[in-house]
Amino acid sequence: RQKMEFLTADAAQELAPTDAELGDYLETHPDKFRTDSLYSFEQVFITTDRAAPEVAARVRAVQRALEEGQSVNSDPSMLPTSFERYPAYQVNRNFGRGFSPELDKLPLNTWSAPIQSSIGIHFINLRARIEGTLPPLADIRETVEREWLTDRNEAIKATLTSTLLSEYEVEIEWPEQTP
Repeated sequence: RQKMEFLTADAAQELAPTDAELGDYLETHPDKFRTDSLYSFEQVFITTDRAAPEVAARVRAVQRALEEGQSVNSDPSMLPTSFERYPAYQVNRNFGRGFSPELDKLPLNTWSAPIQSSIGIHFINLRARIEGTLPPLADIRETVEREWLTDRNEAIKATLTSTLLSEYEVEIEWPEQTP
């Protein structure tokens, strides 16, 4: 099996995709190559490291103050209160997976309702959102080609393995274990 994988890896490396094949690959796998959205926002953070009634009271007080246009201080946090052109992957890394899609739902220049994250509760004022884009093939050709070759190599290995398994009976013998 290892010998066959070695040979197929060499065969796959010999393949040279055409621009049309790479263009098709880019079109059918856009999420692999799309740039991250960028966000500029302010946050008011509320820690959840206290009793639930205290957290709820703090959330209500902050929400009321923001609705009235008052200035509000965040609870102490390792994160800053202001972010400029912050990529989606960093938002998700710092606030928890799935936080950037919450930012995608927000209107600009308005304080949000409370948003729960993995680290606490946040009120967000989204000042700017720059949507991620799919770069043209010419700008990312090397990356697309690498991914195309990886996928092609996996497909060749899967076909070869399937063919070999159809022609042979595989028997696995486990060594006897002594108590």
